[in-house]
Amino acid sequence: MKPARTAAAALVGVLSVPILALAQAQAQQPAGPERWEPNVRKFEEADRQRRPPDGSMVFIGASSIVRWTTMAEDFPGLPVLNRGYGGSTFADLTPYIDRIVVPYKPTKIVIYSGDNDLARGKTPDEVVADFKALLQVIHTRVPDAEVGLIALKPSIARWDLVKSFLAVNFKLKEIDLEDDKLRFIDIEQQMLGPNGQPDPEIFVPDGLHLSPKGYRIWTAAVMPFLRQ
Repeated sequence: MKPARTAAAALVGVLSVPILALAQAQAQQPAGPERWEPNVRKFEEADRQRRPPDGSMVFIGASSIVRWTTMAEDFPGLPVLNRGYGGSTFADLTPYIDRIVVPYKPTKIVIYSGDNDLARGKTPDEVVADFKALLQVIHTRVPDAEVGLIALKPSIARWDLVKSFLAVNFKLKEIDLEDDKLRFIDIEQQMLGPNGQPDPEIFVPDGLHLSPKGYRIWTAAVMPFLRQ
């Protein structure tokens, strides 16, 4: 039995090294919006290699924007530009508007966020306040641009938060009514099946991110805003 205990102890020691290293690495990562600095720098490097045209239609937000890899095909003939970074919240976007939006002198800005915000424990009121702060910065820095805000999506993975999602969407619709430069793009009902639950076919296996069918729904919803 003694050799077995020794072997087990040795195994724990070996496993603890990468686990400890991972924990230390995570502890060293910035906790605030500055953790997205590497993503933003990649955008700036891409711009140096090939400058997007002025008047681009800029999409910003979380992973649902990042994963929209068919964007150019979905909106043919329109100068769409993807500047999303996965895992971000409304508050994570605000500090970078001068770098991920303003340089392109956009005519349209499409935003999807709020999903991660609720999942990380923010209340609906806090999420809405963060969006208002983001919208104010956008209106100040690019006053001529119109903003399309995609509703928080109902998903399988976060269905337990559906009441909070609906509460946020309700408040965002109210902001839309008061702001001539804002268009609320509602996708709630289109993402639900006949049983009133999120349609599994519009999600990839994680139940959170969109499948090609899901992005076809989003394309149909966003297109009128881009073409108006």
